[in-house]
Amino acid sequence: MCGLLRARYRYVFVRPFPRDVKLDKLEVWRAVQSSLQHLVGVLGYADVNPHLVRVQKDSDGLIMRCNSKHIRTFVAAIALVNNVGGERVSLDVKKVVGHVEGTN
Repeated sequence: MCGLLRARYRYVFVRPFPRDVKLDKLEVWRAVQSSLQHLVGVLGYADVNPHLVRVQKDSDGLIMRCNSKHIRTFVAAIALVNNVGGERVSLDVKKVVGHVEGTN
């Protein structure tokens, strides 16, 4: 029997900088989505397949997931974010791992 290939993902831990700025985490996620869509278009966005996995309350960060083949594109889109909700911020990629447990 022929089985389907399992999709491989990479998990990205992102933290806004400067840390003293209070941001809505969903606005950060929307800014990443918008940046990615401007970078690669709608079809490229579908290939990257980004998802918001978790919002870290204690460390003020987000864990996002994308297709492992497109991790460089996803990180580039995150790096291009410079404005979230009218605040000038940058997003620092702290870790890229293969399992969500590795982001803690």
